[in-house]
Amino acid sequence: MHTHPTRTLFILLAIIVLLIGFAYALFVFMGGTFSRTAPANDLTAFPADAPAPTPQDYVAEQKGFQYLVSYTSNGFNPSTLSVKKDETVRFTNNSDNPLRLALESAQVASLNRGEYYEAEFNK
Repeated sequence: MHTHPTRTLFILLAIIVLLIGFAYALFVFMGGTFSRTAPANDLTAFPADAPAPTPQDYVAEQKGFQYLVSYTSNGFNPSTLSVKKDETVRFTNNSDNPLRLALESAQVASLNRGEYYEAEFNK
């Protein structure tokens, strides 16, 4: 008797489906889960009862710079700035071109788009 090739393929497909079902049942029986939530003992999980960040939290993360100077395709914004002793300026490159900063204190920084450099002025 000659078996049709489609019948053989259906039998193989049925065996594969049964094996996958058996593996799934075994996985569930052994206590496995497909949950994407972090386990309770995972220290990287964000606590559900954590308070929302406050504006002061954002200021603390800024590491205390007092002024922001943005470099765009139109130049620096603001174009002039008066800085007091021990104040910090964050220079941010928001242009498509690389920015090379050479400051009076001999600090040099090369910034690509989206990068920033913070300089503290001691004079």
